[in-house]
Amino acid sequence: MNPIEFLKKQKEGQNSRDIAKISNALIEALIQNNNLTALKVIFYIAKTDIDVIKDSELIHITIDTKKLCEYCGIDTKTLRRNVNKMQETNISFIQENIYEEHIIILPYLKFSYGGTIEVKIFLKILNLIREVKNRFTTIDVKNLMKFKSKHSIRMILLLEMISSFSANVAKRKHYNLDELNGMFGTNYSRLKEFERKILVPVQKELNEKSKLSFLYELKFDKEDITARGRPKAVGVIIDLYQKERSKKDGDRAFLDWVAKIRKEYVNEILFYHPQAEANLRVSSKGNLYLDNGDELKASKAKEFWRWMYENQGELRVFKK
Repeated sequence: MNPIEFLKKQKEGQNSRDIAKISNALIEALIQNNNLTALKVIFYIAKTDIDVIKDSELIHITIDTKKLCEYCGIDTKTLRRNVNKMQETNISFIQENIYEEHIIILPYLKFSYGGTIEVKIFLKILNLIREVKNRFTTIDVKNLMKFKSKHSIRMILLLEMISSFSANVAKRKHYNLDELNGMFGTNYSRLKEFERKILVPVQKELNEKSKLSFLYELKFDKEDITARGRPKAVGVIIDLYQKERSKKDGDRAFLDWVAKIRKEYVNEILFYHPQAEANLRVSSKGNLYLDNGDELKASKAKEFWRWMYENQGELRVFKK
């Protein structure tokens, strides 16, 4: 296996771990009454192969605080500040005419000064998180971590759910204002206000940072006229929109990134190459070389540059 094949295999393994398969039932709960940090922690648990110890109905999970914060793009203060919010989210299990059960998603968290978090989660919830049966949505967790707005995350979860609809079903959903307020944790009295505060900024962020975005159309009741003489907006149709980034834009971003590395990280370790048993660096002339004395040929260097661009989180210069 040559170095590039090794790196490609390594990348494939990383990508598979970054895909969390989560049931639509849980997504419906997560996009209601939650915050950004709670969502990120839930998805970190979903994508991670964590050894668990079963204790009756509760599962004990120990998480490395530093790794969690790095992956989610948050600091420990933010994590600690949002603990109470994490424990406010629940999911309901209803057996018609028999019982109604409400379970808190994260009933117990304990911060250790040694750098770990102990989480207790009900087995029933963990099974939902890890469910890989027919009704699931595949979510790219690393992409999820890019968003700054909790409303954008709620929308991307909704769009991922819509995307999972079968081929013979339209990729769209109809919502009224009460339903939208419930899903986004808001309390707007008019749809036009919801559009201005939520739909417009969320659509902007998704267009900039995600391959999944949406188009929407307000529905009006022509018989319900407002004080200004206009029909009242009573609902919204959300259509899934899968956009493709232009090759020109992608190439420009890649070249700008390479130029930055060549300028700011001369002779610094980019990453360790296990097969060559040497570190990869960039020279003052902008050429990639191994610190065992081998310089990469242009064709191989191009492949390494592309791999590093697509796996920036693995570069040592970004882990300092």
